[in-house]
Formats: sequence, C-alpha cells, structure tokens
Amino acid sequence: MTTNWLNKIDLTVRRPGRINYEIEFFDVTQDKAKEMFLRIIDSDSDTKKENLATVFSEKIPHLTFSKALVQQFLVKYMKNKEKAMNEANT
Repeated sequence: MTTNWLNKIDLTVRRPGRINYEIEFFDVTQDKAKEMFLRIIDSDSDTKKENLATVFSEKIPHLTFSKALVQQFLVKYMKNKEKAMNEANT
C-alpha cells in the first residue's frame, strides 16, 4: 500500500498485522545529491568528478527535490557532465 496522505488512512487499517513496514521517503539532501552525481555521471578523472560533484550538490537546494527527480536529471546528462552542470543552474 502506498499513500501520500498517511494521516488519512484509518488506524484500524494501519494496525500491526495489516501493515508490517512504514517507510517515509524524504527529499534529497546536498550530500545525497553529491553521492548520486558520483555514481551516475561519467568522468575521465576521479579528482575532476569529485570537484564537479561538490559544485553540483551546492546547486541543489536542500530538501527541495525528490531523489527520483535528481536521478532522472542525472541520467539524462550522464554522458555530458558539462551540460548537466549548466542545466543545474536553471
């Protein structure tokens, strides 16, 4: 079961035995954005990639975008790190 409105689900439905886990997904932090950049974007140099990841993460407002949205953006530009950096400004 998934919902964006946990408070609207009756407590009798949420009782133990009916729902085993409740997992809350939070928006991406700048540290997570950097980690995602390092995993997804291709680069020739690890040092350059680390520097770009830091700059990229600083452009991402803290707790504003979902992880899925940041991943979608990075996958779109995974072969073109310069374009990813330029588009992150907008």
